[in-house]
Amino acid sequence: MIALPDSSKDFAKLSWDEILPIYNDLFYRPLSLDNAAEWLDDWSSFEDLLGEAREQVYFDYTCDTADPAKEADNLRFQTEIEPNAAEQRVRLSRRLLEIGYTREDLDESLRRFRTTNDIFREENVPLKAEVERLSAEYQKVTGAMTAPWNGQDLPLPRLRPFMLDPDRETREKAWRLHRAPYVAQRQQLAALFDEQYKLRQEIAHNAGFQREASLRLHAARLLCVPPSRRR
Repeated sequence: MIALPDSSKDFAKLSWDEILPIYNDLFYRPLSLDNAAEWLDDWSSFEDLLGEAREQVYFDYTCDTADPAKEADNLRFQTEIEPNAAEQRVRLSRRLLEIGYTREDLDESLRRFRTTNDIFREENVPLKAEVERLSAEYQKVTGAMTAPWNGQDLPLPRLRPFMLDPDRETREKAWRLHRAPYVAQRQQLAALFDEQYKLRQEIAHNAGFQREASLRLHAARLLCVPPSRRR
């Protein structure tokens, strides 16, 4: 197998062109029932590093959404690496399914592989990349939100402890201040939701599912459901 970076931090700076050869190495390696366990271990080790890198760049970005370098790393993972990696995972899992590999402790994973292969459509890869781009835009908007508290402008997550305060007045004040920026920017957030919803409907339709009734969209918007992240 191609030598992997020593840590997830090293992975965080790789481009898709640098990651794809690792998937190709696994794909073109001879695979049989005799060596499937070893092949799976190598694939799992690779995915562990890649997953840690993905979560690290996401965490770094959400801690500082104003940093252009952190934004670029997060966008690269969400819009370039992750959608393409998802396609490669389908490609690899299909090889495993084709040789009829089974293992009791992997029943759930193998079922998931079969489902993913059934609904995978190549035309959905760029659509999912666009969904992730919109999700990153949502994170940028909400990550920059602050609220005034005792003379300071606090990031919204720092209000959460006050929403658990034994004093009801304090809890209510914190809750209202936490919600106020979302209300103030509801038009922008609703527009992002609408775009994501439209794309997700197209993705589902391509995969053979019926389009949802528009009533559900309006209900979700009224509830201010945020775009989901990966996953």
